Amino acid sequence: MISTTVGVYSVNRKIFNLFTKKMTKKVRNKRRKSTESLTISELISFHISVIINHINIVFPYLKKRRSMQLRNSMKNEYNLGIYSFL
Repeated sequence: MISTTVGVYSVNRKIFNLFTKKMTKKVRNKRRKSTESLTISELISFHISVIINHINIVFPYLKKRRSMQLRNSMKNEYNLGIYSFL
């Protein structure tokens, strides 16, 4: 599970780094306050979308994992119950 989280994070990080490089180039080229503030807001919105994307990928996986664990523990308890009667 940890490896999946790290994988998702590293992919998002690469995309984010590419995006920030593009934004800083834009700022350097134009050297204007208006574009700078615009790029910062774009960066923030991008960062939020990355976090949402991360949550959408990781949380269903965790939920599935949890339900599997519950199912297995219930199975084990059921088996123990049967064997205790024998």
